[in-house]
Amino acid sequence: MMGELKDILSEEFDQELKSKIEHFSSYPEMIPFVGKKWHDSKKVLLLGESHYLPYADVQSDTNFDYLKHWYEGNSKSFKQQVHRDYLNTRNNVKSVEFDKPTGPLLLYFNLKRALLETSYFESTESVFDKFSFYNYFQRPAVVKEKGHEDRSIILNDKDGPFAHSTLIKVIEIISPKYVIFSSVKSYDAFMAIENKEKTPSLDMVVIDFVPHAGKQWWSMESNRYATKDGKKRKGKDKFVDLINEIFKES
Repeated sequence: MMGELKDILSEEFDQELKSKIEHFSSYPEMIPFVGKKWHDSKKVLLLGESHYLPYADVQSDTNFDYLKHWYEGNSKSFKQQVHRDYLNTRNNVKSVEFDKPTGPLLLYFNLKRALLETSYFESTESVFDKFSFYNYFQRPAVVKEKGHEDRSIILNDKDGPFAHSTLIKVIEIISPKYVIFSSVKSYDAFMAIENKEKTPSLDMVVIDFVPHAGKQWWSMESNRYATKDGKKRKGKDKFVDLINEIFKES
């Protein structure tokens, strides 16, 4: 299926997202993807874990250490466009919808493939135009560095609170009815804070999780993804069941 980003993207919330969340003005590439059919959909916000950047390459390209000063910086400091492209949530969604996805986009690809296993989507149509998506942690993970080869973000003291406050603001702006984390690490980090904060604006939002769709746990059975009657499920199966349950509701 051929198409362009404008065919599946709504920019309705862009100004508000950038004005109320300064981080998205500093790193506009990371602004959430909101589907063009958002208002006619079940309003499900999907959350990944984090973007990735090749640390050594970025350090030679910019004038700040993003591991230490990410939240004080901005993507304008990157001299090479390729490093900004690593952060581009919306282009990642477009690539999975219309292009041939690459390895780092496996999470997006597996989410789409699982959605097509439900009863509500056809392979000949767009899928993400009915959802919203962004990566929960707002600092990219490091890749190609010792101790970071697994592409999983190693959290510092700022990452958790910053990600939590960003999600709360995103929810208040785009008003999802459901939030599904595709990352146990992200979900656990969020709930560790939210269990203390008890944010009122989340009272009417259903929040759940599945494992990272780009990791091995997506295809592994676990008690943590079990059904209500205790039957083990694969991470992918839990996701399919959640989507079927959401979309069958009138």
